[in-house]
Amino acid sequence: MVTSKLALTWQACTLVMSNLSQVHYCHVKFVASLLQTKIAIWVSEESVQLPVHNVYQPSISFDDIESIIMPLDGDSHQSIEKWIELLEDVVNMFNLSDLHKLVFGKRSLRSKAKLYIQSETSVNSWEKLNDLLLSEFGYSCNSAELHEVLSERKLKDDESLEEYFLKMKQLRNRGNVEDTALMHYVINGIPDSVIRKSILYGCQDLSEFKQKLRVYEKIRSDYDKAKPNKPKFGNETKDRIKGPKIENKDKFKDTKLNNIRCFNCGALGHKSSICENKIKGIKCFKCNKFGDHFTKDC
Repeated sequence: MVTSKLALTWQACTLVMSNLSQVHYCHVKFVASLLQTKIAIWVSEESVQLPVHNVYQPSISFDDIESIIMPLDGDSHQSIEKWIELLEDVVNMFNLSDLHKLVFGKRSLRSKAKLYIQSETSVNSWEKLNDLLLSEFGYSCNSAELHEVLSERKLKDDESLEEYFLKMKQLRNRGNVEDTALMHYVINGIPDSVIRKSILYGCQDLSEFKQKLRVYEKIRSDYDKAKPNKPKFGNETKDRIKGPKIENKDKFKDTKLNNIRCFNCGALGHKSSICENKIKGIKCFKCNKFGDHFTKDC
């Protein structure tokens, strides 16, 4: 397009030059300057990139947005403050209004949280919903309680190590617990020997710890596949220690019972707490009579 325009311009210049004798020099200079400016404009217009209208932009529905919002059921392991923060991040990411925030907030409620909001009236704004949820489910336990909860939480048979770790992180969000303490509680909650779990120690941050958890879980999986008839990984040491004790329990039961001596009557085979002669009083082991004196006073 620019080429054709330049050709026409060249023809115009030729025409001007051919009639140079009939045109004043100032007029020629003016026309040349005007043509030069016009050419520059044509070139700049040609170099401008027009917006592309055929680029594929996937549509995002409200169902897609709702699917990435974590449900809130009102259980104690959830942090209502964290849930509100995550919901607001999602809504702000799509530049939605407070009305959308209210709708998505209500649709994400489950169980106790849903029943509670349904029992309230005039919940017609995000601020009202926010205040009600915080007042009912906002709970921040003290450090001692939180450390106790984390120390008692153990890896369940039906959850992976990654699920266990994420749930422990969720519990940690209810208060202030250092990353090192969280890693300590996670390791202690895994039923396995310290030697096998040694790979998990010495992590500098949670990102490194999570990577080592994946490696450790792979080791566990390979071990279980290689030893299908063995007890579940992590319990064999406990079973091996307890096995002989259970096996020999009946063998030595009678021997232990026969060696027990009653400190009340001096007889073998029972404890003083169940002695039949206890009601007779103390016994003198010198005269073997029950009465009100000790052997030293006999």
